[in-house]
Amino acid sequence: QLMTLDVDKDSIAAAVEFRDGLLAKPRDEELTALQRGEREDEISDWLEDHGVPEPWLLAENLVRMGATCGELQEFADSITGDIETLPLALRWIEGSSGAQMMVGEILSAAERISHLVQSVKVHAHMDSNPDKQPVDIRDGIESTLTILGHKLRKKAIKVQRELADDMPKVPAYPGELNQVWTNLIDNAIDAMDEGGTLTINTAKDGGCVCARICDTGSGIPKEMLGRIFEPFFTTKSMGEGTGIGLDIVHRIVTAQHGGDIRVESKPGNTCFTVWFPLTAESRPAAGLGSGQ
Repeated sequence: QLMTLDVDKDSIAAAVEFRDGLLAKPRDEELTALQRGEREDEISDWLEDHGVPEPWLLAENLVRMGATCGELQEFADSITGDIETLPLALRWIEGSSGAQMMVGEILSAAERISHLVQSVKVHAHMDSNPDKQPVDIRDGIESTLTILGHKLRKKAIKVQRELADDMPKVPAYPGELNQVWTNLIDNAIDAMDEGGTLTINTAKDGGCVCARICDTGSGIPKEMLGRIFEPFFTTKSMGEGTGIGLDIVHRIVTAQHGGDIRVESKPGNTCFTVWFPLTAESRPAAGLGSGQ
């Protein structure tokens, strides 16, 4: 196709190499709308400076492919020909990459959907069995992260996992534990601005398993910490929270499972720590039940 556009062989080879390099790039980086817009502006300006007509039409797809101004400059330096060669080559790269990227995105989406369906099955576990079951708390945490993945991506929140490899299973009601993880992780996401970090740690702590969920939000005012688990008390703005989530979490952890939950908070670091006993005799140490 490029040969019919009167582009020389060396420039064709450079264009093919540049395109294949872009297609081979990992797509792990999630850009926020603001970051994507800034990158499109940068590339659009570069294209305009290099005589590419209607640069905004190319910029969006080049950003989607992961191209940077530095890479574009290297490519521009590698081709020869008249002033029309670069625009022709870039439009060919965009057009020839579209179908391949679409196939890759479809396969990736299918994989994500399959993972999400499995996570929903785990997360929606109905506790029809009147007896507690051995539960690996990491499974519920991971399924919750998958289900809330859209919120994490929307705010470009980084997730830092520190999950112990040798976690024993705890006797629990799986569906109720998933309510705990959903409330705590969802609250942590809501508390953070764009680009925050969610840190989740699990460990064995004496006769208990322990999970710690921390966010980098603005923190909970000290005068409110003592009331955080009260029914209908919320730190969110009017209309944004019901105040029943943490009350439910507290009752599930303490009344239903004989465990404990505490919160520590300062600006930039709020942590909820939950303990679940491995046996009825291994309840958390006395004095942790204050919820603070």
